[in-house]
Amino acid sequence: MAFAVLLSLALYGCAGSLPVPGGDEQVNSKGYDSQEDFISRVNGLQIGMSESLVLTMLKKNESDLIRLSRPEIMTALYGGGNSGFNGTYEEQERARAFLQTLSGFKMSYVSTEKDHGFSSLIRMKTHESGYNYVLTLVFQNGRLFDKPVLSGGLVDGYSSKTVFDYLNPGNIFGTRF
Repeated sequence: MAFAVLLSLALYGCAGSLPVPGGDEQVNSKGYDSQEDFISRVNGLQIGMSESLVLTMLKKNESDLIRLSRPEIMTALYGGGNSGFNGTYEEQERARAFLQTLSGFKMSYVSTEKDHGFSSLIRMKTHESGYNYVLTLVFQNGRLFDKPVLSGGLVDGYSSKTVFDYLNPGNIFGTRF
């Protein structure tokens, strides 16, 4: 019991400065010299380029990318996956046929570092910095159909959790509820 009290006092005294090992996340960061190199490659993509040229410029293979579903392609083009096509039956069929000619891919480009520390006896604060991008590409018949969509950007923020956030039955018993 005395050990627990001493440990608590020691942790509380170090609450604002006790570092906890952090971590980093790297996704597709190899192959690019810098964040600026990646962005300049994306900005160099032009509508009408062949899929193979786009992949060459991005230094990627098709297997490195995540294929988009039809609703994801519609979201990339029209801002929502539930966009309906009004009109006659023939117009709707032409719209469906048009969608069948499209394919799409997305790629994450992430490089973040996380530093953890105790902000109180039971609360851990995390600072995350770096960048987190998602690139979306839509092709029609093997050619870049629309300008690439690059979302995300710089990451520099804090989050905080208590030790109780990590204590749930799924973590304790190894199951998900």
